[in-house]
Amino acid sequence: DPLYEARRDNNAGVRALAAIALAYLGDSRAVECLIDTLDTGGEISIKLLGMLGGSEAVRPLIGILEKSYHAKSDASIIAAAEALGTIGDKQAIQPLINAQTVCNAPARPAIFKALTAFGASAVAPLVEQLAKGWAITDDWQSMREPLEGAFLALGVPAREALVESL
Repeated sequence: DPLYEARRDNNAGVRALAAIALAYLGDSRAVECLIDTLDTGGEISIKLLGMLGGSEAVRPLIGILEKSYHAKSDASIIAAAEALGTIGDKQAIQPLINAQTVCNAPARPAIFKALTAFGASAVAPLVEQLAKGWAITDDWQSMREPLEGAFLALGVPAREALVESL
């Protein structure tokens, strides 16, 4: 199959396009190919992996999230956060919280939204980070609205945990 074989091409763009084409065609090998192209396929590869990927996609997506926040790439942080939230594997909770502490303001709403996908499992780590004083920064105003939205979306357990921590 030429598309699957293209994943070994010397050109990174060819590899990425082949993986994207396999994903659009619904080929079961697309996840493997998309993982192989995460560094070169851009946000589209990240988003498709979030839509198609299962647990095998979580560690590579966390790796992209971490690389992206060190590189200050808001678009990749947002795409990785959305993909991890879509997959919903709890391994992603702490890396998402870690990303929130170092990312630029435009990426924060996507990270908080991704955390809400984990429901009650995300409450304790969020409250713990707040208790450590991580939200009290020079950039507090940019975090306030997305953080409030996350706690509202997480519901009663989040409100109770937040009140107890104060």
